[in-house]
Amino acid sequence: MAKGDHLMVPLAGLMTHHGIDMGDGTVVHWSSGLPGSIGLDNFFARISAAEVRRTSLEDFGDLSSLQVREYLSCDNPDTVIQRASGKIGEKGYCLFGNNCEHFATWCKTGESASGQVRDASAAALGLVGGGVRVAAVAAPLSTLLAPGMLMAASAVFPAAIALGLGWAAFNLFQSETETSVE
Repeated sequence: MAKGDHLMVPLAGLMTHHGIDMGDGTVVHWSSGLPGSIGLDNFFARISAAEVRRTSLEDFGDLSSLQVREYLSCDNPDTVIQRASGKIGEKGYCLFGNNCEHFATWCKTGESASGQVRDASAAALGLVGGGVRVAAVAAPLSTLLAPGMLMAASAVFPAAIALGLGWAAFNLFQSETETSVE
Protein backbone atom coordinates (compact mmCIF):
# COMPACT_ATOMS: atom_id res chain seq x y z
CA MET A 1 0.00 0.00 0.00
CA ALA A 2 1.10 3.51 -0.74
CA LYS A 3 -0.05 7.08 -0.24
CA GLY A 4 -3.00 7.82 -2.51
CA ASP A 5 -3.98 4.18 -3.11
CA HIS A 6 -7.65 3.28 -3.60
CA LEU A 7 -8.33 0.71 -0.86
CA MET A 8 -11.16 -1.83 -0.75
CA VAL A 9 -12.43 -4.16 1.98
CA PRO A 10 -15.44 -6.50 2.07
CA LEU A 11 -18.55 -4.92 3.61
CA ALA A 12 -21.32 -7.00 5.17
CA GLY A 13 -20.25 -9.91 2.95
CA LEU A 14 -22.18 -8.45 0.03
CA MET A 15 -20.18 -5.58 -1.40
CA THR A 16 -16.94 -3.68 -0.95
CA HIS A 17 -16.13 -0.54 0.99
CA HIS A 18 -13.72 1.97 -0.58
CA GLY A 19 -11.38 4.68 0.70
CA ILE A 20 -8.12 6.50 0.04
CA ASP A 21 -4.86 5.61 1.82
CA MET A 22 -3.39 8.83 3.23
CA GLY A 23 0.06 7.24 3.63
CA ASP A 24 0.20 7.66 7.41
CA GLY A 25 -1.91 4.74 8.66
CA THR A 26 -5.19 6.57 8.02
CA VAL A 27 -7.89 6.31 5.35
CA VAL A 28 -10.37 8.92 4.10
CA HIS A 29 -13.74 7.37 3.31
CA TRP A 30 -17.49 7.63 3.86
CA SER A 31 -18.19 6.51 7.42
CA SER A 32 -21.02 6.82 9.91
CA GLY A 33 -18.63 7.00 12.85
CA LEU A 34 -20.91 4.54 14.64
CA PRO A 35 -19.26 1.59 16.42
CA GLY A 36 -19.77 -1.99 15.33
CA SER A 37 -20.43 -3.67 12.02
CA ILE A 38 -22.97 -2.72 9.40
CA GLY A 39 -26.04 -4.93 9.29
CA LEU A 40 -29.67 -4.89 8.30
CA ASP A 41 -30.62 -3.65 11.76
CA ASN A 42 -28.50 -0.47 11.49
CA PHE A 43 -28.11 0.05 7.74
CA PHE A 44 -30.30 3.17 7.46
CA ALA A 45 -28.98 4.72 10.69
CA ARG A 46 -25.45 4.41 9.32
CA ILE A 47 -26.39 5.98 5.99
CA SER A 48 -28.04 8.97 7.65
CA ALA A 49 -24.97 9.53 9.90
CA ALA A 50 -22.46 9.13 7.06
CA GLU A 51 -19.90 11.75 6.22
CA VAL A 52 -16.42 11.71 4.72
CA ARG A 53 -14.05 11.02 7.61
CA ARG A 54 -10.39 10.28 8.22
CA THR A 55 -10.02 7.12 10.32
CA SER A 56 -7.33 4.60 11.18
CA LEU A 57 -6.74 1.69 8.82
CA GLU A 58 -8.08 -0.61 11.54
CA ASP A 59 -11.36 1.33 11.70
CA PHE A 60 -11.65 1.28 7.89
CA GLY A 61 -12.20 -2.48 7.73
CA ASP A 62 -10.81 -5.99 7.87
CA LEU A 63 -7.12 -5.53 7.07
CA SER A 64 -6.67 -9.22 6.31
CA SER A 65 -9.00 -8.76 3.31
CA LEU A 66 -7.74 -5.33 2.24
CA GLN A 67 -7.10 -4.88 -1.48
CA VAL A 68 -5.71 -2.06 -3.61
CA ARG A 69 -7.59 -1.17 -6.80
CA GLU A 70 -5.21 -0.79 -9.70
CA TYR A 71 -5.74 1.87 -12.38
CA LEU A 72 -4.36 1.99 -15.91
CA SER A 73 -4.45 5.77 -15.68
CA CYS A 74 -4.97 8.00 -12.65
CA ASP A 75 -3.76 11.21 -11.08
CA ASN A 76 -0.62 11.52 -8.99
CA PRO A 77 -0.76 10.69 -5.25
CA ASP A 78 -0.53 14.33 -4.13
CA THR A 79 -3.61 15.24 -6.21
CA VAL A 80 -5.46 12.19 -4.85
CA ILE A 81 -4.60 13.13 -1.24
CA GLN A 82 -5.61 16.76 -1.82
CA ARG A 83 -9.00 15.70 -3.24
CA ALA A 84 -9.64 13.28 -0.37
CA SER A 85 -8.62 15.80 2.31
CA GLY A 86 -10.81 18.47 0.76
CA LYS A 87 -13.92 16.33 1.19
CA ILE A 88 -13.47 15.56 4.90
CA GLY A 89 -16.65 16.55 6.73
CA GLU A 90 -18.81 16.42 3.59
CA LYS A 91 -22.28 14.98 4.05
CA GLY A 92 -24.81 13.85 1.46
CA TYR A 93 -24.06 10.15 1.09
CA CYS A 94 -26.24 8.45 -1.53
CA LEU A 95 -25.99 4.73 -2.19
CA PHE A 96 -26.64 5.17 -5.92
CA GLY A 97 -25.00 8.49 -6.72
CA ASN A 98 -22.45 9.47 -4.06
CA ASN A 99 -21.13 6.41 -2.24
CA CYS A 100 -17.68 5.34 -1.05
CA GLU A 101 -16.71 3.89 -4.44
CA HIS A 102 -17.82 7.07 -6.25
CA PHE A 103 -15.68 9.03 -3.78
CA ALA A 104 -12.50 6.92 -4.07
CA THR A 105 -12.73 6.73 -7.87
CA TRP A 106 -13.21 10.52 -8.05
CA CYS A 107 -10.18 11.06 -5.81
CA LYS A 108 -8.05 8.87 -8.11
CA THR A 109 -9.31 10.05 -11.51
CA GLY A 110 -11.39 13.20 -11.13
CA GLU A 111 -14.44 11.25 -12.34
CA SER A 112 -17.11 9.85 -10.03
CA ALA A 113 -18.08 6.25 -10.81
CA SER A 114 -19.23 3.08 -9.06
CA GLY A 115 -18.98 -0.31 -10.74
CA GLN A 116 -21.09 -1.82 -7.95
CA VAL A 117 -23.96 0.56 -8.73
CA ARG A 118 -23.67 -0.02 -12.48
CA ASP A 119 -23.62 -3.78 -11.98
CA ALA A 120 -26.59 -3.76 -9.58
CA SER A 121 -28.57 -1.58 -11.98
CA ALA A 122 -27.70 -3.79 -14.93
CA ALA A 123 -28.65 -6.91 -12.95
CA ALA A 124 -31.96 -5.35 -11.94
CA LEU A 125 -32.70 -4.45 -15.56
CA GLY A 126 -31.82 -7.99 -16.55
CA LEU A 127 -34.46 -9.30 -14.17
CA VAL A 128 -37.21 -7.39 -16.00
CA GLY A 129 -36.33 -7.93 -19.63
CA GLY A 130 -32.61 -7.85 -20.16
CA GLY A 131 -31.67 -7.28 -23.72
CA VAL A 132 -28.49 -6.67 -25.61
CA ARG A 133 -27.96 -3.25 -24.06
CA VAL A 134 -27.95 -4.62 -20.49
CA ALA A 135 -25.70 -7.53 -21.45
CA ALA A 136 -23.25 -5.11 -23.09
CA VAL A 137 -23.10 -3.01 -19.91
CA ALA A 138 -23.09 -5.86 -17.40
CA ALA A 139 -20.52 -8.13 -19.05
CA PRO A 140 -17.41 -5.94 -18.68
CA LEU A 141 -18.51 -4.64 -15.28
CA SER A 142 -19.17 -8.07 -13.82
CA THR A 143 -15.43 -8.61 -13.48
CA LEU A 144 -15.36 -5.98 -10.72
CA LEU A 145 -17.45 -8.10 -8.35
CA ALA A 146 -17.10 -11.60 -6.94
CA PRO A 147 -19.35 -14.24 -8.55
CA GLY A 148 -22.77 -14.41 -6.93
CA MET A 149 -22.38 -11.09 -5.10
CA LEU A 150 -25.24 -9.40 -6.95
CA MET A 151 -27.63 -12.25 -6.30
CA ALA A 152 -26.78 -12.17 -2.61
CA ALA A 153 -27.21 -8.39 -2.54
CA SER A 154 -30.55 -8.63 -4.33
CA ALA A 155 -31.78 -11.10 -1.73
CA VAL A 156 -30.76 -8.90 1.19
CA PHE A 157 -31.40 -5.43 -0.22
CA PRO A 158 -34.47 -5.71 -2.48
CA ALA A 159 -35.36 -2.07 -1.93
CA ALA A 160 -31.89 -1.00 -3.02
CA ILE A 161 -32.13 -3.12 -6.16
CA ALA A 162 -35.57 -1.65 -6.91
CA LEU A 163 -34.17 1.86 -6.52
CA GLY A 164 -31.26 0.89 -8.76
CA LEU A 165 -33.70 -0.35 -11.36
CA GLY A 166 -35.52 2.97 -11.32
CA TRP A 167 -32.27 4.93 -11.48
CA ALA A 168 -30.93 2.87 -14.39
CA ALA A 169 -34.21 2.97 -16.28
CA PHE A 170 -34.35 6.75 -15.88
CA ASN A 171 -30.79 7.11 -17.18
CA LEU A 172 -31.46 4.80 -20.14
CA PHE A 173 -34.68 6.67 -20.97
CA GLN A 174 -32.95 10.03 -20.61
CA SER A 175 -30.04 9.03 -22.88
CA GLU A 176 -32.42 7.71 -25.54
CA THR A 177 -34.60 10.83 -25.53
CA GLU A 178 -31.82 13.44 -25.64
CA THR A 179 -31.37 15.17 -28.96
CA SER A 180 -28.42 17.15 -30.17
CA VAL A 181 -28.75 20.73 -31.31
CA GLU A 182 -26.56 21.65 -34.25
